[in-house]
Amino acid sequence: HSLELTGAVRFEEFLNNSSNVVVPRWGVRWQPFDEQLTLRSTFGYGFLEPTLNELFGAPTFILAPTTHNGHFEPETSFEITSNKNLQPEDSRNFTAGLVYTPKWMPSGQTLTFSADFWDIERTGVVVVPSAQEVTNRALSDTGTSLTTQPGEIVQFDPTTGAVNFVKTNYFNNGRQKGRGVDLSLQYQLQTQFGLFTWLTRASYLDSFLFQLDGTQKTHEVSGRVNNDPFEGAFFGQVTIGDGWLKWKGDSSLDWSWHNLDLFVVERYFDGFKEEIFPGDPTREHYIKQRWFTDGQLSYTLIFTPPVEEKAVAGYSKGGKEVMTGKDGKAIESTAAYSMPCWKTLLNNSKFSVGCNNIFGEDPPKAFGFGFGNSNNYPGGLYDNLGRFYYLELTKKF
Repeated sequence: HSLELTGAVRFEEFLNNSSNVVVPRWGVRWQPFDEQLTLRSTFGYGFLEPTLNELFGAPTFILAPTTHNGHFEPETSFEITSNKNLQPEDSRNFTAGLVYTPKWMPSGQTLTFSADFWDIERTGVVVVPSAQEVTNRALSDTGTSLTTQPGEIVQFDPTTGAVNFVKTNYFNNGRQKGRGVDLSLQYQLQTQFGLFTWLTRASYLDSFLFQLDGTQKTHEVSGRVNNDPFEGAFFGQVTIGDGWLKWKGDSSLDWSWHNLDLFVVERYFDGFKEEIFPGDPTREHYIKQRWFTDGQLSYTLIFTPPVEEKAVAGYSKGGKEVMTGKDGKAIESTAAYSMPCWKTLLNNSKFSVGCNNIFGEDPPKAFGFGFGNSNNYPGGLYDNLGRFYYLELTKKF
């Protein structure tokens, strides 16, 4: 039986805006029976300073879609400027989960299952409103009851009424809340032909809520593209938005025998919907899910393997269990001092050959009208490299 309680406090002071913060964190780890089952949970707060780019960066110019008076302009000039008056954002995070490693597995086999629920909330997030949102605020300005934010400008074409130019900056108006579950299942089999390891990991996004400011309702995004009046600035810079995937994961098979290692992994990206015309939720396009397969074969030259403190299958490949002396250096056998020069140079060298996206799968088609993507695929989630071969040499000293 084991019960561990942890607590930590971090103090930070920032000279750029004379701010400081005390951030606490608590945790509990409990094994109610034995080491087969572990229950764990953490709770804490976070504090994030604005980036230097958000505070003092040069203006950024992009093209963004806008609609006004029946005129749709897909490439409106959109300027985003920094804001030296930005304040830090705050966050709260909670996790709870378990790890189960049963003892009833046959000799030479291990099974480990883990599940972790997480819930994260951020307030005062630095955001950039979309060009359409700034346009809507400019149109609602009447008299002294202004709705545009300081520094925002919208210029209209006097002939057609289309939007020619929009200017805005960073604001502390965002609020974000997300929750989901991370799952993992690992099976290891030790045989006379080597160690086989199968690992499957998956993340499920239960919900993602965001709010541009306190006057707007909270939008729930569940496997959909981000087409609301918000320009993806939760990442510290303007992004294309793309979508939030309900499921994402990978499954890998690893074979390790002597100094040879073969690794194959299958990666999965869930599908989601996008609006093919801004502001019209009835016209949607489903962006299909995708599977990608990667593989790698490697061979490690080890002429004098280090002395291991505890040789456990599957746990010593990275040298974590290597015995060390008082100086912290690994203890090698005395044969290391009698090796020829070429063996000394090549010892602990790893040669790898691999291929990413073995079957040459293309990214899914996306119109991108909702967020101005001109690539015809979700550029924030995928790349267009196709099948990619590589050679790699790693030397450990």
